[in-house]
Amino acid sequence: MMKNLKLVNKDLSLDSGNNLALIEFPESVAQAIETRLRTFLGEWFLDEELGIPFFGEVLVKTNDKSKIDAIFLNEILKIEDVEKIEQFESEIDRETREYNVTTLSVKVSSGEVVEV
Repeated sequence: MMKNLKLVNKDLSLDSGNNLALIEFPESVAQAIETRLRTFLGEWFLDEELGIPFFGEVLVKTNDKSKIDAIFLNEILKIEDVEKIEQFESEIDRETREYNVTTLSVKVSSGEVVEV
């Protein structure tokens, strides 16, 4: 089961003893999802296949919401300990060209449902 460094506002967090704080399962899965969905494809030098193809498929003028949803759903299902997506809702504002995941919950390997 996943254990990870705790991030707060995208920065590493310290515990009360000024050590790097850890986040435990299942909250670590929610953090992994948030991090993965903010990662641009090719951004991480250790795995250039990881991430969302923002430049090629998401941030384009003629984007299709169902296609973007599929990209995000596929990326979520690649995350360790995610067994199933329970709820997923998103919205797109064509004027501002913003895409937001408004509701997301996943079933993890322990059977718990985690809201992201």
